[in-house]
Amino acid sequence: MNEVGAAPETGHWSINVDNTSRPLLLKKSMYKNTHIQLKVTSFHCPEEVHFNISWYLKYYPCHNEFNNIEVNTLHVISVVMKGDHGYISVTEWPLMIFYMVMCIVYILFALLWFIWASCYWKDLLRIQFWIAGVIFLGMVEMAVFCAEYENTNAVGSASQGLLVFAELISALKRTLARLLVIIVSLGYGIVKPRLGTVMHRVVGLGVLYFAFAAIEGVLRITGGRDNGPALITAIVLAVFDSSAIWFISFHFLAQTIKTLKLRRNPVKLSLYRHFTNTLIFAVIASIIFMVWTTKKFRLADCQADWMELWVDDAFWRFLFSIILLVIMFLWRPSANNQRQALSSLLEGLVLLRESLTQGRLSL
Repeated sequence: MNEVGAAPETGHWSINVDNTSRPLLLKKSMYKNTHIQLKVTSFHCPEEVHFNISWYLKYYPCHNEFNNIEVNTLHVISVVMKGDHGYISVTEWPLMIFYMVMCIVYILFALLWFIWASCYWKDLLRIQFWIAGVIFLGMVEMAVFCAEYENTNAVGSASQGLLVFAELISALKRTLARLLVIIVSLGYGIVKPRLGTVMHRVVGLGVLYFAFAAIEGVLRITGGRDNGPALITAIVLAVFDSSAIWFISFHFLAQTIKTLKLRRNPVKLSLYRHFTNTLIFAVIASIIFMVWTTKKFRLADCQADWMELWVDDAFWRFLFSIILLVIMFLWRPSANNQRQALSSLLEGLVLLRESLTQGRLSL
């Protein structure tokens, strides 16, 4: 459920150079048999100038050994690095395939949910419209990121506007996904037909999360993954996500399960126990994955396994798709939807009558 990394690696550069320029360093993870071309596209000289061009191709076994340099330039040259797969880097080719697969997965999710909803459209609950919204935004998000990587692979450079749009869609989807987990934990549609004023607080929490997620995504895309403002915003977002969103979800979930135990409803209790086990699995898997990535990529002196870097972005989206699939099956449309929603009111009345009866007997 984490955010995507920075923009895809460029494969087509337009660089300014002059006679005082230092050697240019172009960072690119390349496939075997990649073609490198240089072309002078703009020339401004009062007299004849001779160029001495030397290529020095250095192999970096560690992905974190790349360095950036600043250049003072006058002339414009075009450098192209293109392999059999296109302009895309070898480290990002698996990620492009992953977005294609996930786009197909979300399309299948949408078709499955549409079939369920069509069969029981008269009995749909409001929470099932939330689930449909998350599925739709997930499908759009994967399609936009897939289009961006395809565009980079075709033309050699990323489209800044498309990347920003993709980040905003991703932030909106992650916000709606977290709100879905919270309102499910509150028992909306199963235990409580209405949330009342609590819904306003939940929406306010979602607006705050969306603001942080959108700002962090735009800063990361425009300034790179390791720039200061983006790093600070990412830390604030991570703390807010873990301490507020997930703590509130588990707190409300415990209250909902306690209420179902008091109402002696084994069917709904079993449903929420399955949901609780899914969230616990997601938390444990997230912790294990974060420990693994920190040890393998963040703390490693040499990132020798750079072919696995794409997993750092893909894992969170895959994990959320599993959670969403479980929610879809647990809260799928059925003929008993409205009956279950109304039964929560009857259970509350029965519980109130029993408590009043016990109070009179004690007197």
